[in-house]
Amino acid sequence: MNLRIINYLILIFIVVFSLSCNVKKRTLHLYNWVDYIDPEVVAQFETEFNCILKIDYFDSNEELRDQLKAGAAYDVAVPSSFMAMNLQKQGLLHKLDHNRLPSLKNIDPAFVSKHPDPQSEYTVPYMMSFIGIGYDSRKVKNFKPTWGQFGRHDLKGRMTLLDEMRPAIGAGLKYLGFSINSTNDRELELAGDVLIGWKKNIARFAVDDAKTGLADGEFDLIHNYSGDILQIQKENEYLLFAIPSEGTSINDDDLVIPASAVEINLAYEFINFLLRPDICAKNMTFICYLAPNPDAIKLMPESFRSNKSIFPGIEIMSRCEVMRDLGNDNAKYIKVWGKIKTSR
Repeated sequence: MNLRIINYLILIFIVVFSLSCNVKKRTLHLYNWVDYIDPEVVAQFETEFNCILKIDYFDSNEELRDQLKAGAAYDVAVPSSFMAMNLQKQGLLHKLDHNRLPSLKNIDPAFVSKHPDPQSEYTVPYMMSFIGIGYDSRKVKNFKPTWGQFGRHDLKGRMTLLDEMRPAIGAGLKYLGFSINSTNDRELELAGDVLIGWKKNIARFAVDDAKTGLADGEFDLIHNYSGDILQIQKENEYLLFAIPSEGTSINDDDLVIPASAVEINLAYEFINFLLRPDICAKNMTFICYLAPNPDAIKLMPESFRSNKSIFPGIEIMSRCEVMRDLGNDNAKYIKVWGKIKTSR
């Protein structure tokens, strides 16, 4: 072959190779809770789909809502189901195309039928857990599984309540025997008074730093999610979780595609990826939450499937409720929450 032709072909190869190396990878922007996806799952997704997964974190459903309302361009977000319904009503969510979500078949139909979005028009169930009490069994003596623990003066300054409006007020409502979705003005007022009383005992309202504080010994008893307590329990067997006898909220978090999403195709691929039983099981193992994915649950060890903090049984479940979006009545909670946060 002519030397000039060989050099020409080599030059073409170098140019093509250089261009292929400089092709910008697709980037999926995920808005998530802290510690709510296994880093190995992130790495595997990036490898399989030749992309970058960029994660930003929020501390509360309200923060997520405000960011989306302000126009933040996330491709996938993970709100709790009651907030997802609120986002949908405000036109902030992309309506899902089921033809692009074949992995939806992996979600338990019985669970979906009781979901606020039973047709999965805007949401895909991700993980669920219970909100309750995490505590250090070496330090908290005479512990009883009741919301009344936050009234204990002997633990003053060593406790935290969730810095989230609905779960915090919900704890007060359940303590008084009311529904976690109550819209009764008097019941909400009484629940607010309970929280104001508890506030005098706690170190502060907190979310993720409460879990860290319990693990580090800063706090002895916290209001938190079952999965978060089970995560730190891996390193300290004395850290326990209890569902209060009065009942609590069943916290369901969903995968949604915001209306502002840019990488919609990659968002669908990501959701399908997370619903794969092998990936879902790996995720559950890391974050210690329960996914309504029967085939994935079958892959989990017996220690997971027999854990009462994950599968509490019918008696406890009968006293638990799923938080609902309350529409215009959300304003009642905002008013009570403002009174709680400004009280001294």
